Amino acid sequence: MLEALVKAGKLPPVEQRLPKEPLVVKPAESVGQYGGTLRGGHTNPNAFEGWLPNSAEGLVAVAPDMVTIIPNLMTRWELDEKARTVTFDLRQGVKWSDGQPWTVDDIMFWWDDVVMNEELSPVKPGPASLIQKVEKLDASRIRITYASPNILAALATYTPIVSYAKHWHGQYHAKYQDKAKLADLMKENRVDKWPDLFRKVGQVHAITYGTALIGIPTLGPWLLRSRDQGNVTTERNPYYWKVDPQGNQLPYIDKIYHALVQNPEALKLKAVAGEIDFEGLHTVMADYPLLKRNEEKGGYTTLLWNSNFAGNVALMFNQTIKDPLKRQIFRDFRFRKAMSLGLDRAEFNKVLNLNRGLIMQAVALPGTDYYVEEAAKAYLEYKPEEANKLLDEIGLNKRDAEGFRIGPDGKTFVVTFEYWDGHGMGPASELVADMWRTAVKVKIQTKSVERSLLSQHWNANEHDLSTWIAARNTQVQFSPYYSVAGLGENAFGFAWGKWWQTKGKEGEEPVEEMKKQQERWEKMQTAPREERIRLGKEINKSQAENLWSIGTVGVGPMPIVINKKLGNVPKEIPVYAPDAYFVCPYRPETWFFKS
Repeated sequence: MLEALVKAGKLPPVEQRLPKEPLVVKPAESVGQYGGTLRGGHTNPNAFEGWLPNSAEGLVAVAPDMVTIIPNLMTRWELDEKARTVTFDLRQGVKWSDGQPWTVDDIMFWWDDVVMNEELSPVKPGPASLIQKVEKLDASRIRITYASPNILAALATYTPIVSYAKHWHGQYHAKYQDKAKLADLMKENRVDKWPDLFRKVGQVHAITYGTALIGIPTLGPWLLRSRDQGNVTTERNPYYWKVDPQGNQLPYIDKIYHALVQNPEALKLKAVAGEIDFEGLHTVMADYPLLKRNEEKGGYTTLLWNSNFAGNVALMFNQTIKDPLKRQIFRDFRFRKAMSLGLDRAEFNKVLNLNRGLIMQAVALPGTDYYVEEAAKAYLEYKPEEANKLLDEIGLNKRDAEGFRIGPDGKTFVVTFEYWDGHGMGPASELVADMWRTAVKVKIQTKSVERSLLSQHWNANEHDLSTWIAARNTQVQFSPYYSVAGLGENAFGFAWGKWWQTKGKEGEEPVEEMKKQQERWEKMQTAPREERIRLGKEINKSQAENLWSIGTVGVGPMPIVINKKLGNVPKEIPVYAPDAYFVCPYRPETWFFKS
C-alpha cells in the first residue's frame, strides 16, 4: 500500500525508513503476506477498548513465554551489580510514524519536561515514581537508575518512557511554545491551563485513541488515522522498525478497524456473524458453546487462551464509604467473611467457566514467586449457614416482608452493586448478586455503569460495592490492586489510597493493617529479590486474613475468536492478560491474512 506514495515522492523508499539494525521478529508460523483490514470492536466511546492488537513498544519487551525480558527499542543493556542501574544502547535510526528521528532527547523530554515538571506531574505516574535518575550519556546511550532491582520487568510493561515525541509534544508545552501560540491552542482545545492542553492532546496510550489527536506520532506498528462516531481506524506505520527473517518490513496487516458497538453482547453477535476478525476482550467461557456452534457460518475459529483474569472478578465493598452505617458494616471483617462464605464458587465456575477455572481469592497466581496457598484458598468454602450466623452477629438479624435483612437503623439493608459490563463482569456481577440475595438474604441492587462514569463514582467515594478483574498477578507484573488501597482499579478503600498517595493531605487515614499493607508495598519497590518476595507474600497473607477484596474464580481459559484466514496467531499461550498488554508478547505485527 506504500508503493504509490514512494513513486509519488511522498515517502522515502523502505531502506531509508528502516533503522540501521532493525529488530528481526520470528513469526509463529511463517513469513506472511501484506494487506487487509483487521476488523475488531470496542464498547466505550470515551476510554476506547480497542486494545487488540495495538502493540505497545518499550525499551525492552516481554518474550512470548511471559517471563523472559528481551531487547526491543534498544540493542543491548548493562546492569550494575545491584541490578538497579541499567545502561541502554538505543537502536539507531528508528523513526517516529511521521518520519522524524527517535532519539535520546525524546526520552529526556519525557523525563525532564513531563515527569519532573511539577505542573504536569505533581505526583510521578506509575513506575516513573521509582526512577531516581535518567542520564543522557551520548547520542545513542542512556542510563536509568531505579529504586528497585526489578527495573527491566518494570520498563518492559511501562511504555510512556518512549511514547513522547519532543518535536510534536513540545508544541503543546510551555517550555517550548510561544505564549501567544500556546494561548491560541488552549482556546482551540477549550482548556484554561497549558498542562490540561498537554494532557488532552498528548495522549500516548492506545486506550486513549477514542479522544487523541489524529496522526499523533507513534513507534508502534499502526498509527491513529481516523475516528468517526466512535469507530476508530489505525493504519500501518510506514516507519515501523521491525522486519521478518526475510527482511520484509512489518506489520503485514494494512489497517485495523474498531467498530463502536452498544455493549459486549452486540460485539459477540458481530463475532458470531463473521463481522469480527479478532475478539478476545469481552468473551467468557459461558459464550464458548455459542461461539463453537457458529464457527463454520462465521468463518472463524474459537481458541482457548489461558487467562489470569478469566472470570476472577474481585468483589470490593467500599470500606471508606461516606454512609456511616454502611461503613461500620463493610469494615466489620465478619461481614466480608460472611459474604465470601455466601458465594457458591463451584456454581460460579460451572456457569461462567464451564468448570475450567481455578477457585481462588484475588491474590498472586500459582507458579509465581508470591503465591501463598493458604491465602489463595482462604474462606472459599460455600457455607451459607455459617455466613448467616455471622450476619446475625453483627446486627443484621431481622428481616423485612420479603425476607431481606434489616439494618441497625430499622430499614432494609440495601447494597447497590455498580459494575461495568465488560470483560465478562456483567454476567459475573449479576450471578454473584443473585447468590447473595438467595444464600444470605442481603438485598443487592445491581446497576450497569459506563466505565468512565464508574471511575468517577470510585473517585468520589460514592459507591457501595463494585468489581474489577483480578489481573496483574503474574510473575511479570505483580501489582496487588485488590489488597493495597491506592493501587490501580481499587474500589474497596479509595479514600485510604488518596491519603497514602498525597501523604495525608487528602483522603482518610487508613486502618492500621492497611497502613502496613501500603508500607509493605513501598518497601517492595526498593528491596532485594528475596526480601521483595517475602513482602509480597505478606501482602497476600493480609489479603487472606482481612479479605480486603473477595475473589471468585481465576486462571481459566478465555475464548478467542479468530478469522480462519488470520495467520501467525498462536494456538496456545502462557497467559493472556493486561500485565504485558494482552497480545503484545505474541507478535501481532506478524499476523496476516492468508490469500
